[in-house]
Amino acid sequence: MKQGRLLALAMLMASSAMAAPTPEQASPNANPAKVWLEEGQLHYAGVMGSEAVTQLAKLYETTTPKPDTLVISSGGGDVKTGIALGEWVFDNHLSVQIDRGCASSCANYVFPAGKRKIIPKTAVLMFHGGISKTEWGPMLADVHFPEGISEQQKAAALEDIKKRLADDAPKQAAFFKKIGVNEALTCYGHHKPYIETMESDDHYVGWRYDVATLARFGVTNVEVLNPPWQPKALRDGALVYTIHLDPNQGEPSPDNLTCAAR
Repeated sequence: MKQGRLLALAMLMASSAMAAPTPEQASPNANPAKVWLEEGQLHYAGVMGSEAVTQLAKLYETTTPKPDTLVISSGGGDVKTGIALGEWVFDNHLSVQIDRGCASSCANYVFPAGKRKIIPKTAVLMFHGGISKTEWGPMLADVHFPEGISEQQKAAALEDIKKRLADDAPKQAAFFKKIGVNEALTCYGHHKPYIETMESDDHYVGWRYDVATLARFGVTNVEVLNPPWQPKALRDGALVYTIHLDPNQGEPSPDNLTCAAR
């Protein structure tokens, strides 16, 4: 599960000259995102990128009648871009339908911003962390630099990451306040015993919530097409931990759902 924290950190490191490529950039599927209109619905497929988000907004503005749904398949990407797309979805009262999968920044910011949230039976909605301040220590501890980078360069890069975290964390908090969702949605999987289970097996790449638990965080109006929801594996051997919070079993109330102090 350490990989999940590295994925989250990579989103912040993407523009740093000292940073290795993000997992999304290193993937063979990391082509520029595609945006199109089909049967009256907006479609977005690929990594979160500012150019693609701008194209999406232009397509929406020039389309009549206005689409009311964004169909998305994305493994995530840049935090700021994810927040910007989530705010745009929220401001334009769009519903969000996952195509094949929605992970990382897509799960954190785009999916919960939808007016309605629609999940096909086998679609994946995966979280692996956010940028709340309680998560900074583990993320920074997991940074790995390419060979040949001097200690001075490493220190400078870490300071740059800390600055970006300090700049972006309040934006994340403000975003969740705006859409009425608990920010702990992005990081609750780092609590015990979930994190202990995930870190005991390197095949875990993140976690998901069932529909009832999503509602505990304020993510409501979720519809599963052809239930029950049975997400397929992201790739061969990859595991996603399912978190179910049962109020009848002494699980915390919504007011006590917070990020773990780690």
